[in-house]
Amino acid sequence: MWDTASGECRLNLVDASRVNCVQPCLDMRHLVSGAEDEKLRIWDMEDGRTINVMNGHIGAINSVAVSRDGRFGLTAGDDRTIRIWDLVSAECLRTVEAHEGSVTSVAFKGSLRKVISASSDMTAGLHTLKIAYQAFD
Repeated sequence: MWDTASGECRLNLVDASRVNCVQPCLDMRHLVSGAEDEKLRIWDMEDGRTINVMNGHIGAINSVAVSRDGRFGLTAGDDRTIRIWDLVSAECLRTVEAHEGSVTSVAFKGSLRKVISASSDMTAGLHTLKIAYQAFD
């Protein structure tokens, strides 16, 4: 992590695999990353330690997104899926088979139930998540 004013590296997060994507949480205390090793990691931005590691994709994670409240995460993978995660319990809540090719980008669209994705199959999609979870109601 770089201090943009001084250009100085303030914190170096070391992963066991090539990191493909990162997204800070709005609290600016945590960072979510996705990597070639199929793992989603949550980092403490103060001391650089790994708080949690989540598995689920079969193939690299290409994109991550974090909900405004920091509770939920999205991942996009080479396995052609989007996964929604409860970042507190480290549980995968839903897997969406969204495209014919690798999913290259993912984002929340306003509410937690709407997700936008892009793929190497030259398509983009708007998905409505059907998930039974109290926070989504």
